[in-house]
Amino acid sequence: MLYLVLVAISLIASALLILGYFSSNMAYHSKWMYLTACDRNLKASALAWAECNVDGLKEKLSAESFNPDTSALGIPAGSVSISLSEIATGNTATGITIDTRCSKGKISLKKKTGFFITY
Repeated sequence: MLYLVLVAISLIASALLILGYFSSNMAYHSKWMYLTACDRNLKASALAWAECNVDGLKEKLSAESFNPDTSALGIPAGSVSISLSEIATGNTATGITIDTRCSKGKISLKKKTGFFITY
């Protein structure tokens, strides 16, 4: 009877160890997916702003980068910065660089992406 109890306790302990590992792994991946979604939202918002303001883009971004207000997106630790990277030949396209930063807990995500806006 004592051996049966010891085997049962060891089986329960190993099952809890495996479940604990998978739950922490799932928590990490859910935070990472949240940050990826926030990055996509910040990028889409910055690109939409740049496309709407393509006429005055060179004047607004010539000296420094522009940081639009992202509080309406509901991302508490997110920020975006838009800067002018290059102007294509023929003056029909403008290259912009979008820097996004977002974090949740101990995990943070920072990406830099370049786009061309034609007009």
